[in-house]
Amino acid sequence: MEFNEAQLLTYSHENKFLSDGSFRLGGIKTLNVESYIDLRSLNADSSGVAEMQTNIQSLITNAHDYENIIINGRDFGTGRIVSISLPADPETLTNNIRLGKHIFEIEISHSGEEDLYNMDGNFLTGVKSAFESHHNLSEFSENFSFNIDDGDHFSYSHSVNSTFNSGEVGDPIGQSKLLAEKIFALDPSFGFIDSQRSGFYNASGKKTYEESYNLFNGVCSFTKNFETYSLYDENGSRFGDEGHAYTYDLIHSVSAEENGIITVVESADIKGLDEDNRFENVQNGINVLVPGAYNRCLNVFNKYSGLMLTSFPGGRSDGAGLQGECSGLRQEHSTLNKNFDKFASEGAYQVSFNNDYFYSGNLQHNYTISLSNDNNGIMSVSEDGSISDSDVRNSNSNPLNLFSKFNLGTLPSGRCNDFYNDVSTSNRELNEISSSINYEKSGKSLAYTRAFSDDPSMVNNSGVKKMEVDISDVYQTEISQVFFIPNQTKEMLQKRGLYTLSSRDIRISALIERPTVNPFTDPSVLPIHATSEPTFDGMPMPLQAVLNTGLLEAHKLEAIDNNVGLFLNKIDYNVNKANNLNLNLSVTYLEDTD
Repeated sequence: MEFNEAQLLTYSHENKFLSDGSFRLGGIKTLNVESYIDLRSLNADSSGVAEMQTNIQSLITNAHDYENIIINGRDFGTGRIVSISLPADPETLTNNIRLGKHIFEIEISHSGEEDLYNMDGNFLTGVKSAFESHHNLSEFSENFSFNIDDGDHFSYSHSVNSTFNSGEVGDPIGQSKLLAEKIFALDPSFGFIDSQRSGFYNASGKKTYEESYNLFNGVCSFTKNFETYSLYDENGSRFGDEGHAYTYDLIHSVSAEENGIITVVESADIKGLDEDNRFENVQNGINVLVPGAYNRCLNVFNKYSGLMLTSFPGGRSDGAGLQGECSGLRQEHSTLNKNFDKFASEGAYQVSFNNDYFYSGNLQHNYTISLSNDNNGIMSVSEDGSISDSDVRNSNSNPLNLFSKFNLGTLPSGRCNDFYNDVSTSNRELNEISSSINYEKSGKSLAYTRAFSDDPSMVNNSGVKKMEVDISDVYQTEISQVFFIPNQTKEMLQKRGLYTLSSRDIRISALIERPTVNPFTDPSVLPIHATSEPTFDGMPMPLQAVLNTGLLEAHKLEAIDNNVGLFLNKIDYNVNKANNLNLNLSVTYLEDTD
């Protein structure tokens, strides 16, 4: 903005500081200038009334933003008009009709070479370089919040609030984002909460961010959050110093039964710390922690077994009770299960040991429940487990008895459903998609897998295990004909009130359940077989279910109402040796002419 024949009324200079005045951001020059505006020469009749009023409105509209300030031909740099005074009186020179006297309060931001000169030290390394166009920064604040609870769990929150003046800074919100990004990338070695707890801020791990923007005044707020379990193991060694890329939380519980059996359970939650391989580090953490679980549980057992009044006649003397001898803690775990959450890069396990001296068969049941999610949002849950028996086996032993003893035909489904409901917010139903058992006939162990999916195409109904439906619609259109007229620029469009018919093509691909009996001796178990009654009721159940689905889809078209009929054009289907049933159905929708 240019001011000619202007007179300086007042001048002041104010320095801007961050926080409590520790760091100088720059300065603000404030000028009060009196100027006359004469726009008569811009008008053909040398009147300038309209130009004067337009100029006043333009000054008011643009007064909030930064632009070059030129006073009497001298460039004062970038500034903004803070206020405008428009005094008016009957005098010709100040009536604001053709001529006007205006008083402007102008604010000019100034940046000096010594700005932020004292922003140094261990906590502020690199921060000075993060401040670009700092003289246009009107508001800035930064806050750190650290917390360690009784369980030695650690969390912190780092917030940055900033506001840049618009005008000289083309994108003030983008500049605030860039400033926050640079500050968040600088990891100070804070010693909170005491000198033994340094390096918390730059601990690797999954971090979350919150952002808020006020598009009206340019106020921006950013927050970086981090939460993890203890960064120290039970021996006081810091995980980072030991090369561990995970952190964990251990809980031990002890219970005693009426028959004197004591069970010690170790439960652990693990989080990955490394940015690139968090989930792999969770898996590695569990593999490292589980082998040492027995020694930790034995320590707990030795501390508390005597308090539980556990006498065990005939027991070994490696554990003492108040009423006599009790058996020691068995080194073989009685249960072990692991859970993994790949999305959150977290995992958990629970292992239990007991002192059951008469533990029949030394049975061990280990299983792992895992969940995965494909690109279509379909989740799959599987339980992979093994059962082993350390008893002496013989040629009459049958490992399948172990499968029945642990109810593996029913319990894995419930465990997988519970895990799925804890992780997923979907209300879809889990259906089994595969199961397998591996064992040696006279062996002492077996391995199994039960897999489930929430794929909506898994129907598991009427002998149909999976069904996918594909629909193609053609809607009615009015029939018209265009006639071109020679030597004319227009054309003639003829309509006779006739319409094409709507139609729908339905294609269904289904997987049929495998027959449980020999189809050569009982052809009725086949998904399609010859019958004496070629009617719908005479069809096998899988074909009925697929055809029913096709007919229901044929009646779902929005155009169908009481005045529309349905004409079945064709139905064809085929089945291959892989039990895949494919059905094609085509219908046309007819208008009721009555």
